[in-house]
Amino acid sequence: MSDLIKLLECFNRKERHFLALELSGKEGFTLSDCLRKKLECEIGVGIPDCAFVAIDYHLDWVDAALHKAYCTPNSNGVFAHRITGTQRDSDCFIAFESEGWHHLVFLEAKGPDGKWDKDQLEKKANHLKKIFGKDRCKWNEVKVKPHFCMTSSEPPKPSLKTDKWPDWMTKENTSYYWFKWCLPNNRLKPTRCDAWKNDAKVGDHFRIDCMN
Repeated sequence: MSDLIKLLECFNRKERHFLALELSGKEGFTLSDCLRKKLECEIGVGIPDCAFVAIDYHLDWVDAALHKAYCTPNSNGVFAHRITGTQRDSDCFIAFESEGWHHLVFLEAKGPDGKWDKDQLEKKANHLKKIFGKDRCKWNEVKVKPHFCMTSSEPPKPSLKTDKWPDWMTKENTSYYWFKWCLPNNRLKPTRCDAWKNDAKVGDHFRIDCMN
C-alpha cells in the first residue's frame, strides 16, 4: 500500500463508516463485482480488489493527505495552505494505484427520494476544483488523478448544469459520469396527507406509498 493511501486511511474517522464495519464484522469495505464494473466503465480505469473504500469521506481530508504526502510544512509542522473547514464529503470515496498512478474516485449517490441539487453539486465541484484544479493537472507531477461519478435509479435531469464544474468532472460533451443504481424493490414510504389521501405538508393523517 502506498504512503498516500495509508494517509487517506489514517484521516478517515467517520463514525458511520466504522459502525457499518462493526455491524458487518468486516475490517474494510470492498466493491461488489457489479458496482466495480459499472464504475470502471465510466472512469475508464480498472479497479483492484484491494482499493481503499470509505463512506462519507471529507474532501478536506483528501486535501490534507495530499499536502502531507507531497508538500513540506514549515518548522512548526504547519502547511501554508487553506482548507475549507467544512464537512463537505463524498458519499463513497475510493482510492487505488494503477500503472504508477494514484486514482481518487468521488462517488455520489441518490436514492429514489433524492434529487440532484444544482447548488449543492456546484459547491462540491468548486471544492474539488480547489483541490485538483480546473483541468486535473494540479497533482499531475506526483501522478494523482481524480475522478467524479454519480449514481442513482434515474439519470439526472437534462436541466442539470455542469458548465461551472472542473473539466475533469464531465465528459467531453459536457455531460456527467453516471451509472444506474437502484435500491431493492417494494420499499415503503410514509407520506403526510389529509383524510382523502391528498398530499398535505401539515396534516393529521399519513398514507403509505410503495417505492418501486
